[in-house]
Amino acid sequence: MADDIGDEPGFLQAQIRTIAQIVAAALAQDRAQNQNTPPSSSQPVVEERQVPNPVSDN
Repeated sequence: MADDIGDEPGFLQAQIRTIAQIVAAALAQDRAQNQNTPPSSSQPVVEERQVPNPVSDN
């Protein structure tokens, strides 16, 4: 009895395509949530920093 394990190349193209679509959708959802997330009490509010005036060598 011979096993057919050696004939299988690994993932099928359809499986790779499905995995890629799932990963792409998850990344897009993560990006969308990061852009639209309003500041909450658990996230620090970003404050504007003061830029120091340049020192002249006069």
